[in-house]
Amino acid sequence: VDFGMPAGEAVAAARLHLERGLANAEDGFPREAVAALEQLGCETLLWPQGNLFFGGVHLALRGPEGALDAAGDPRRGGVAEVV
Repeated sequence: VDFGMPAGEAVAAARLHLERGLANAEDGFPREAVAALEQLGCETLLWPQGNLFFGGVHLALRGPEGALDAAGDPRRGGVAEVV
């Protein structure tokens, strides 16, 4: 929503989990952001693909023109259908 992405793109986007100085990042997360965290002293762990570790999101939204859009998280086998 913040970046104007379609629902499917937003739900599938690479994620970051930061906890106690350890930054876990999925493949595709901006490398410059990971490098910035490392410069701040965070240890980083890069995951080669999307993973259940990063949770699951299901999304339904109404776009700027009023059209409905929805997505289920591929990390959880989620699906969505606009009817």
